[in-house]
Amino acid sequence: MLAKILKLTLIINRQDVDFMQTVECLRIRQRDNFAEITYKPPTNQHTHTENKIIIKPETNLPINPKNTTTAKQLPANLGMMKLVEVNKFPRICKCRQYETRLRSLKKKLVLKTLQNILN
Repeated sequence: MLAKILKLTLIINRQDVDFMQTVECLRIRQRDNFAEITYKPPTNQHTHTENKIIIKPETNLPINPKNTTTAKQLPANLGMMKLVEVNKFPRICKCRQYETRLRSLKKKLVLKTLQNILN
């Protein structure tokens, strides 16, 4: 059994902020029966590791998935701009007690092999 799911991620930023400099943004995520708004604060010298990895606290606000349309409208009403929207359509396969998320052709081949073994 294959099921398609949608994972939507929307990255939003203030117009007076250079995202590439601050990495400050608002993120709206939605999938299945889950939705949240995440605020990522600006970075500074204390938020970067020696390997240039950014580590900083995020503020996550769970929202009712039915309210995502309103949540997407709020940043526009505040004068913010959409930087990027990422829509992912991973597939979930359930074969008896096994569940596999498919993201590539190689995984599809592995799943077919698994199905052949189980059948």
